[in-house]
Amino acid sequence: MEFSFTCQARLILLFQILCFTAAQRNRGFPITRCQKTTTNTVYLTNVQTALASVSSAVATHYGFNKTSVGASPNTVTAAALCRGDIGLETCKDCISNSRVLLQQNCSNQTEALIWSWNCSLLYSNRTYTSTFYNRPYAKLLSYVNASNVDAFGMALRNLAGSLRTEAAGGNSLRKFATGDAVFGPDSSKIYALMQCAPDLSSFDCNSCLSVVFREAQGCCDSDIDVAVYYTSCFVRYSNVLFYNDPPTISLPAISPSSTSSPATQGNISRLRGLTKYSRWSKEVC
Repeated sequence: MEFSFTCQARLILLFQILCFTAAQRNRGFPITRCQKTTTNTVYLTNVQTALASVSSAVATHYGFNKTSVGASPNTVTAAALCRGDIGLETCKDCISNSRVLLQQNCSNQTEALIWSWNCSLLYSNRTYTSTFYNRPYAKLLSYVNASNVDAFGMALRNLAGSLRTEAAGGNSLRKFATGDAVFGPDSSKIYALMQCAPDLSSFDCNSCLSVVFREAQGCCDSDIDVAVYYTSCFVRYSNVLFYNDPPTISLPAISPSSTSSPATQGNISRLRGLTKYSRWSKEVC
């Protein structure tokens, strides 16, 4: 009986730990942003159609889908993005649930966006081209500082630089990277994840992640658990492992012709975006 009770107590303790970890992981989610109430029934019908379209197709497009519905001035653009380390079923469920929450929390709105733990979903009357936007955005932090601030900051900056390069170097299906770094005399670990919408060029992905990471450092320097979300990219880092390694779904092989086309588009976008990015960087700093 004593052995049975001990096993039962351990199981209860383990369950409590798992529940606490899940609660911490989902802390602050979902985050919604909505604006500009409208009574335009044509536009609102297009919203429903656009959200249904991206929700139904996101899993078959490896976690990202974007569509536009309707003619101007009632055109609605919707985009869905799942975290690059989750499986397709998890992705599909997240977008489906986010769609319901978005419609509940942001009914009759011209623009709306929701960030959940595993995905994001948005719609707007603006045409979202393959560039990044600095607004709206969301930040989450734990208000717990690293024990060794200097070592933590150096390890995190080095890790972020490496992951930013890796994510920006991704292909047209996924621009995503995860990794960890050891810091301090007690060999503590920091885990980080960076991701862009895969239709961004390599240059714009790199630029977006650079700005987002600076935003994280500006608001939450030395905080050990931070997430900053923009519409086109996001950064998350924590002292607890929070991502799947390796990702639970593999991407198909990309042909050389497919990869050369995004590269060409990226170079063009880079030349066109230099002035815009310089002006934005100055504003953020």
